Amino acid sequence: MTKKIFIAALAAIVCTGIYAQTTAEQYRERYFTLVKRVGADGVGVETLLEKWDAAYPDDKEMMCARAVFFLVKSKTSRVVEKNQQKYMGEKPIMSLKDSLGVAHNYFEEYDYDDAYFSKADKMMERAIAAYPYDLDLRSNKIFALIGYEKENPDMVVQTIKGLIDYNFSSKPAWITGGEKASGDDFNDLIQRVCYMLFSINSPSGMEAFKSVSEKMLSYLPKSPIFLSNLGSYHLVYGHNPKAALKCYQKVLKIEPGNYPAVKNCVIAARELKDKKLEKKYLELLATVTSNDMERESAKVRAESLGK
Repeated sequence: MTKKIFIAALAAIVCTGIYAQTTAEQYRERYFTLVKRVGADGVGVETLLEKWDAAYPDDKEMMCARAVFFLVKSKTSRVVEKNQQKYMGEKPIMSLKDSLGVAHNYFEEYDYDDAYFSKADKMMERAIAAYPYDLDLRSNKIFALIGYEKENPDMVVQTIKGLIDYNFSSKPAWITGGEKASGDDFNDLIQRVCYMLFSINSPSGMEAFKSVSEKMLSYLPKSPIFLSNLGSYHLVYGHNPKAALKCYQKVLKIEPGNYPAVKNCVIAARELKDKKLEKKYLELLATVTSNDMERESAKVRAESLGK
């Protein structure tokens, strides 16, 4: 009888332990509740994340939360003066004029602790290894690298080119937002990266913008988006309107009514001082624009060039 009671008591203890185990969902709830109170890297967050990791090492949200913790820990900000209108695609947080009327622009700049950023990067890589078809995880890593490398995005280019090769060679069944990705989601991600690289507006950033666009064109030679990117590189950074015009003309052969390409053809022709060509694209601009004022302006300018 005593033996039966002991076994029953032991079973009760074991069952209590099983049912008392914290579930992954409970860890998530505790994490978000704590972060609301103390912030992503506040007191107690790391301990909770370590427990969550020990209990559910393959939980995607746990790995993302740990990556965020290390990323926030690595990041500090300071205000710096720069002699430019934008920095990393952002406008100044403050602009002051001195006694001579000279504007001084101040930007918020982020610095990163290498050790903590390395931990964040390793955690992102761990998540990608566990969920290789999750496009959001790839995106998070790339944009974190852009912030870390700032004006010299060498690792970004290496990472994104490797991802492009993987996409077109392996044709993975990408997932985004927990659902099957559409055919355009991958290209849209690459274009968002290109936009960020262009916005950095540094020599290395512009070369990275060109390099990634060319990589996409090696697989999609008739992509209006990435052909337009090359045109923008030549027009804005390379100051080569002739090369830019060739890119935009390729776009118009594929999409005759492509508004940005038509508008940029007008700009390129004007920089080339080719009035006949400018008139041609102004007349085309008048047919493709949805802006009444721009349409009338294009017509007036085209007529003046025809005289």
